[in-house]
Amino acid sequence: MKYFYLYNSEGRITSKGFCCDDDYDLQQEEDVTKVEGDPDLENDYVLNGVLTQRPEMSVSISKLTVDADEIDFAEVTQIPIGTNVFIDRISQGSCDDGTVELTFDTPGEYLIKLVKFPYLNKEFTINAN
Repeated sequence: MKYFYLYNSEGRITSKGFCCDDDYDLQQEEDVTKVEGDPDLENDYVLNGVLTQRPEMSVSISKLTVDADEIDFAEVTQIPIGTNVFIDRISQGSCDDGTVELTFDTPGEYLIKLVKFPYLNKEFTINAN
């Protein structure tokens, strides 16, 4: 029995599986590379041909509680350029300068999610009072 995975040109692991030794050479798709192994799909990627843990996104958040007045804001900095920003699972677009200011007009808890491969997704909650 052989375990294998497939990855694309950016190092993203697109699938993994296992098969009989005799069927290993048949496990191939277009535009991906096949490697023997059993990666963690959430936490691994391929960097320069080597299975590697995805790096954490080291952002800085000024505060986790703001006034719900559209004036007070939480500033998130050190965001990798091109990171997609989601508030409560709704895309707000991508960050093009490394900084996002978050303001809210309605009290509540807001789930913020930052997504940029190869980084691990970053999630945090902002409370608006």
